[in-house]
Amino acid sequence: MSIHEVSSGPRTYTSDQLKSFNRSCLLRRAVRKSLFALGLWQPRRCRSLPDTESRSVAHDLSQAVIEEVNNNNERRNVDMRTKLSVGWLNVQSLRNKPTAICETIDDRHLDVAVLTETWHGSSDDICLRLATPSDFSTVDAVRKLDPDHGGIVVLYRSCYRCVVVPLPDTVTFEALCLRLTDGGESITLLSIYRPGTRPPPAAFYDELAMVFEMLVQQCGAVVVGGDINIHVEKLADPDAVRFADLLQSFDMVQHVVGPTQKSGGTLDHVITFADYVIDTPVVDPPGVLSDHSLVVSCLPFARHVAPPTNRRVRSWRMVDLSSFRDAITNSPLGHLPPTSAGSSELFDIYCTELRRIADLFAPEHWARSRVRPLSPWFDAECRAIRRNCRRLERRYRRSKSDEDRAEWTKAVRQKHIDFYRRKMTTGHTDS
Repeated sequence: MSIHEVSSGPRTYTSDQLKSFNRSCLLRRAVRKSLFALGLWQPRRCRSLPDTESRSVAHDLSQAVIEEVNNNNERRNVDMRTKLSVGWLNVQSLRNKPTAICETIDDRHLDVAVLTETWHGSSDDICLRLATPSDFSTVDAVRKLDPDHGGIVVLYRSCYRCVVVPLPDTVTFEALCLRLTDGGESITLLSIYRPGTRPPPAAFYDELAMVFEMLVQQCGAVVVGGDINIHVEKLADPDAVRFADLLQSFDMVQHVVGPTQKSGGTLDHVITFADYVIDTPVVDPPGVLSDHSLVVSCLPFARHVAPPTNRRVRSWRMVDLSSFRDAITNSPLGHLPPTSAGSSELFDIYCTELRRIADLFAPEHWARSRVRPLSPWFDAECRAIRRNCRRLERRYRRSKSDEDRAEWTKAVRQKHIDFYRRKMTTGHTDS
């Protein structure tokens, strides 16, 4: 049976044929499941076919389904290379729902899951391992004073390189900042949980502004998300007004619209700088996994993957230089060559003995590396832009005024945009 016949419509098979598919080593379990899911077979009652013909049908059918599955995977991989799917959820204790969280990550095809109010006591808590899919890694922050409450956990696909970004100490809220990198593209994710239903104190805005000042200097995209417990839907609320003014001073935008908690109110937020456009967050109904909504958004994440290269290297740093020197001295290289030896013979002795000693002290092994080009695009204009940003930062550090902070923030964000465009224009990317 050809691939064209598979795509043209379902074909009927006898029970013996289906049993032969199950026994056949040519048809793996994943392919058999795809056969049933795609509806490519219809059982019927008739005489069985010879075993050779059944194997032939199984082989042709498996090749057709494998090609279809590969095409679907390729299309899905293309989407994953251009988007990063992130979900935020106040889980309200991870201990009683790790399986549900793991299934939700798989069902929603999340690349990153940010969980707040996890109530986990340590990084080795069993609930973390049960909630983490097999191809994911975990970074967490336990509440210091009360480890059985609060807490933040970030689960991300292991294909991304993750670095924890240090933050200044905060008392009014919990925070965890990560930078995810893949193929030269990076994104900084700040996860926040402010506990309690009371209005935030004045120290909260000071601490949040201090953290935002650090985020301004991060290259690449910056996304802030989590349960901040401020009713931003109440436009006349003093805390909502002050929170909006703080975001405006940093040229930041809050994207979540609609209630995110059973009692009502937009308490869970997704915040970015104004120049970073994201898909409108999808807010699930609250009460499914906890009393808060799962908020999911797709973030632009274009990957520029440099092809890896394999090369043979030697670990010269591990070599004992004195022993290496003695080995050369005791070899034929440490003695006068015979007078009858010609130049070709001397070169052969030199190469052979040096390679033998090198293989003895530092054997060759394969190493994979990526191309890390220089930055020829960084010219005098780029230096002037960076110098101006530093000037505005010094002025803000002295005055501490909102106007100077807004001007500095705008200049830094524009610097990142200009540098990125210049790199793309010249066709070079940083490592």
